[in-house]
Amino acid sequence: FRAPGVMEAVQYVKVVNDAPGYVAEVLAPPGAEVKAGAPLVTLANRELELETEAALAQREEAMAMVRKARQMEKADLEPLLKRLETVQTKLKDLMAQKESLTVKARESGRWVAPKITELRGSWLPRGTFIGEIVNHGDFRFSAVVSQGEASDLFTGRIEKAEVRLYGQSGTNLDVRDYQIIPFQHEKLPSAALGWLGGGEVAISTKDETGRQAAEPFFQIYAHVIPTAEVLLFHGRSGKVRFTLDSKPLIFQWGRLFLQLLQKRYQI
Repeated sequence: FRAPGVMEAVQYVKVVNDAPGYVAEVLAPPGAEVKAGAPLVTLANRELELETEAALAQREEAMAMVRKARQMEKADLEPLLKRLETVQTKLKDLMAQKESLTVKARESGRWVAPKITELRGSWLPRGTFIGEIVNHGDFRFSAVVSQGEASDLFTGRIEKAEVRLYGQSGTNLDVRDYQIIPFQHEKLPSAALGWLGGGEVAISTKDETGRQAAEPFFQIYAHVIPTAEVLLFHGRSGKVRFTLDSKPLIFQWGRLFLQLLQKRYQI
């Protein structure tokens, strides 16, 4: 049987923004090799700028009141010092957010952000997925297996596994080993596998990201053996094909009938 999936670099880091803002400038072109700490994208947030300016003015005012109170022997310094501490704490947080408007690479690798140019001028809430930093040293194929076919994964009947990528379907990639995640998932590894992304996996109509599967599934990590004929690229979709040992048709039909009953009547 076959299962759809997507090629992933074993080591990659998702890039998100730690502060909200409008995309003002793309500092690193997609596809570039970047070092950890390199600036990738600059965001703009006028409201944050105004809050920071106001906090700076409040700090100057609080410091002036503290200096004046210290010149008066009978003045109560404690509430003034507490106010100054509160303002300084707020200002420290605002300055950290302002610094976060420059999104930086947390790891070294290739900067992958195919849609970053489309985001120019767009407002990004905090925690928005912007792109990925990918290390192309080692790859795995992340496959999605439906509940109906998952039983074959745990019976020891798999004799061989190989991956075929879209766009390079003339060559198969042998699988060195594979890992079955022993619990069900609901989030697809890539939106490209769902209906909104042109894939074959049914997704929830309530999810706008295109990654929420309509039904739970099992996930497999298949580590492929690279070849010179096939270009491995993070995010490229395809299928993994599992070859099972032979079994009489009567047993196969019986298994399919039981799977149909389980799916329809939840038994």
